[in-house]
Amino acid sequence: MYKVKVINLKRRQDRREKVTHMFQQIDFDFIEALDGKNYELTDYDKKIIEGNEYEKYGIHIPSLVCANYTHLNLIDECSKQDKPFFIFEDDVFLTDEKAPDLYFETLASVDDLDIFFFIPDVPTIAAYIVWPKGAKKIIKDFERNNHLRQGLDWRFWEMRGNGKLRADQAKIA
Repeated sequence: MYKVKVINLKRRQDRREKVTHMFQQIDFDFIEALDGKNYELTDYDKKIIEGNEYEKYGIHIPSLVCANYTHLNLIDECSKQDKPFFIFEDDVFLTDEKAPDLYFETLASVDDLDIFFFIPDVPTIAAYIVWPKGAKKIIKDFERNNHLRQGLDWRFWEMRGNGKLRADQAKIA
């Protein structure tokens, strides 16, 4: 079996409604995201993002930190379970809404991956499935390196590229 988690900002009810409709065949949980809009960076936050370049791209740093923490919390939860977690941000959409439960069940039964990305060829944490073994590797890597200079999306991309994560991605038809 598996769990489906959808990260949602409490103030984004429009996205909540869209996801509820999109995943109507699937048992899933909304996870209330940490909201960076009013988040004050702590000294610890500043330390783990030290050296990042996101401001030059117009990215709101407190929102980046909150998004990364929300994902890390879910990954940590997965690492303590025996089920893979499908993790989606609330702005994703399914390209084919027919029988996603069967697709999810099939993918969740794979046993030779740590992580699978639904959006191919780009560093992103918008939609992926992580298995407990992969989640443990991610948490261990974060604890060891203790930084998010590029955000989790790029960290996953790097871990995938250097073979630290057994990863695959959706294929473009």
